[in-house]
Amino acid sequence: MTQEIWNILARHPAIQKDLARDLINVRALAKYLVKRYNLGIGLDAVISAIRRYELSKVSLEYNKAVEELFKESKILTKNDIGCIITKRNKDTQEAIQRIINEIEQIKIVKTESKIKLITDNKRMSELYNVFKKQDILKIEDNLGELCILIDIKAEETKGVMARIANELLVSDINIEDIIINLPEILVYVMDIDLLKAHESLLSLSKKKLAIN
Repeated sequence: MTQEIWNILARHPAIQKDLARDLINVRALAKYLVKRYNLGIGLDAVISAIRRYELSKVSLEYNKAVEELFKESKILTKNDIGCIITKRNKDTQEAIQRIINEIEQIKIVKTESKIKLITDNKRMSELYNVFKKQDILKIEDNLGELCILIDIKAEETKGVMARIANELLVSDINIEDIIINLPEILVYVMDIDLLKAHESLLSLSKKKLAIN
């Protein structure tokens, strides 16, 4: 049972770090684990297992580097963003080649079976008309974009993306997509969540938002 509790803690880096910082009430955490995971053992046994969990290998140092990066970052936002997801086949790829130089500010993400195209809503009709209807899998016109301009050092710093995801998770905001091309990190959320997402990420940079 002790190993089971350690395995649970191993899946929660945030809890590990707060334990290492002595920020968590162990008894309260034990009560949470018993309830959350339906542990069939006494509270004292869970407390004992938590206190014996090995915390010496939990790294806290990278957080300082992440915080410094975000202090110097800038955040830009843009609303009215649209997205078209198509099948990836010969027809769609040929269509993209025809329009790639005609439609400005288009972002393209390819997987084995799909192609995602992201652009301003006012350009969405141009995209829609170049694809066959049977090749279009999904259309969204209610996205917002957060552009995080961050130091290129982010490429070598652990925890940057985890910090962004965690900030939005705490605010109950779902990430629709992320495109990374340092020094830019583009995060897409639902348009209705854009302001809330901005406020959440703004706490990382401590700078005023620039809105396009």
